[in-house]
Amino acid sequence: MRTALTVAVYLAACLHGEGQNFPSTHISNGIVTADIYLPDPVKGSYRATRFDWSGIIRNLTYRGHTFFGQWYEVHDPLTHDAITGPVNIFDTPGPATGYADARTGETFLRIGVGHVEKPVEAAYRETNLYKVVDGGKWVVDEKPGRIEFRQELPARSGYAYRYSKTISLAAGEPVMILSQEMTNTGSKPIDTTVFNHGFFQIDSTPASPDLLWTFPFEPRTTGDFGGMAEIHGRQILYSRELHPGERVLGVLQGYGQTVADHAFSLENRKTGAGVRVKGDRPVTKMTFWSRRMAYSPEASIHLHIAPGMTERWQTRYEFYVSAKKESGR
Repeated sequence: MRTALTVAVYLAACLHGEGQNFPSTHISNGIVTADIYLPDPVKGSYRATRFDWSGIIRNLTYRGHTFFGQWYEVHDPLTHDAITGPVNIFDTPGPATGYADARTGETFLRIGVGHVEKPVEAAYRETNLYKVVDGGKWVVDEKPGRIEFRQELPARSGYAYRYSKTISLAAGEPVMILSQEMTNTGSKPIDTTVFNHGFFQIDSTPASPDLLWTFPFEPRTTGDFGGMAEIHGRQILYSRELHPGERVLGVLQGYGQTVADHAFSLENRKTGAGVRVKGDRPVTKMTFWSRRMAYSPEASIHLHIAPGMTERWQTRYEFYVSAKKESGR
């Protein structure tokens, strides 16, 4: 009986990634607090090869409201999407940097992960788990209200870089800023797209009519979101609550080529908690994606980094609670 109970408790913990001793830390500015997993090739909470390993936010709280959280059932560090918070995917769409030129057994680049081995396969798949041959060196620099992740990746097949991501909480404000920088230290250009997969989850509320998305432009899509969401002017609303296993997916159009359209807001109309997001680069593609317990527009930007050159980009998150909810009305 005791053994059965112990196994049950262990399995319950695994569902939420608990009890696995993942390296982590937290930062706070006294207003916003963020719990953050640290990159580690042996003990890290995420060791797959789809997402950037740095700056994985397990949870973020503001005035008692939560904005991220585990949205899948079982946490396995080697599963491609067992990840939370605003994290990057590079090289989308299309194959990863260097994949087309690499022969079987040679390496190609997964930015934010490292050099990975090309196996025998018919085609590149972003969701595949590739063998990490060289993950370079990660350094974490933590200060009050701020944490910086730096990855130094040595050259293989002409590709090398220095990459940094800094999560900073603005002094005296409910604002988080993701600042990223990449220097090409190799001999070949790095040409890629990157989008931040927000994985928002506000107050553990599922994708439902309780949530409201607002854009600075009038979004359009060629599909109908499977009847699960609708566009009304500059807003997207869910028609009903999503069930486990369901997905909303559609490419958005209607944005322009200016930075002003790289923005959106999400509000939980039931609890009043919301977030306003703004990038500092024009959007090259935007996809609207939702699962039951995680939801996000995916705004891609383009990066072309010649050898010896550096690119920088930034995303700002402003958290709030609606005045109506704060006043109790």
